[in-house]
Amino acid sequence: MQRNLTAAWSVFGNAGHVSKVPIFGGVIDDNRGVVNRDPKNEKFLSLEVGTRLWSLDRTLSMDLNLYATTWRDRTRNLFVQNLDGVGNSGLVSLLGVSARHMGVEFEAAYQPFPLLRFDGAASVGHWKYLDDTIGRYVSEDRSVVEEFAFYIEDLKVADAPQTQFAHGLSVFPALGLMLQGVGRTYRDHYAEFSPFDQTDAGDRAQPWDVPGYTVFDLHTAYSVTGLVPAWRGGDVRVFVNVDNLLDEIYV
Repeated sequence: MQRNLTAAWSVFGNAGHVSKVPIFGGVIDDNRGVVNRDPKNEKFLSLEVGTRLWSLDRTLSMDLNLYATTWRDRTRNLFVQNLDGVGNSGLVSLLGVSARHMGVEFEAAYQPFPLLRFDGAASVGHWKYLDDTIGRYVSEDRSVVEEFAFYIEDLKVADAPQTQFAHGLSVFPALGLMLQGVGRTYRDHYAEFSPFDQTDAGDRAQPWDVPGYTVFDLHTAYSVTGLVPAWRGGDVRVFVNVDNLLDEIYV
């Protein structure tokens, strides 16, 4: 839902409650083909509110939004061998992984005159697992069923930076030519870990936090539509991109 409050200011909001079937890997183990016979639907509640501001001459624009998403009953499977010590293999299924993703995101662009534009963006999140969970082991012949506790409450959700900043400067020195420098900063990037390893109730240490880093990129684009025939009336451009311009070793 979005509403324009003035000619230069709008607000928006979204909300949803979804129940979805688990991904294929949550129903059948990808490696051994063992079936999880009691999968649960995953559920998530998502809320988002934000605002947009812009100047009437379109030289300045800003977007700000707040989000919060809570996942429930996410499914994870692990095929194990000889878990009971007498030769049975089977599947361990986590019965309800819950996590909350919340944070704030901001974007802004300022073009004081046609030859120059500044861009900036920030995303600061707080993502963590909400509860310890129970895993059920079922042997392949279903003769053995056991439950185990996995201790993941308050551990950070891993494998993506939770804090990100970006800043860019674009110049347009000639008609059809664009030069852009972009800096990207990443923080709070926790190493991926397996919930199945969290079997010690006294081990509440957070996963490894990758040292923060900043990299710079250079992008150029030039429209050659006036030099070559346009395909079906489109704009033909040549791009040159240099990622990690300073050759920074960051991890």
